[in-house]
Amino acid sequence: MTVSPPTGLDQPAFNTPANTPAFDGPAIASAATALVAARRVAAGIDAFPGPLPEDLATAYAIQNAATAAWPDAVAGWKVALIPPALTERLGANRFVGPVFANTATFWTGAPLRFPVI
Repeated sequence: MTVSPPTGLDQPAFNTPANTPAFDGPAIASAATALVAARRVAAGIDAFPGPLPEDLATAYAIQNAATAAWPDAVAGWKVALIPPALTERLGANRFVGPVFANTATFWTGAPLRFPVI
């Protein structure tokens, strides 16, 4: 399954040749595999697994590979802040990521409790 950010939240020219991932397929797969492995055991990681993505196309390619490997449906989207030191290079200050169905909670008015990694 390939996952793309919701319409309106992606870069207007995201799918142009200029926005193809800077990493090759094996590097993308390796980073995605490491991220999924950490998620499976609910563990944080000390550093990004491999070189930091050079562009949003590469970051989204890694996210797509990791999302496809995760055994759950996407229920929604979250928006994260890109560190200020990277915003100029990436040309954006936000990154959109999936919220998986098994982690979505419907609010009933009662306090919500959830673990933080």
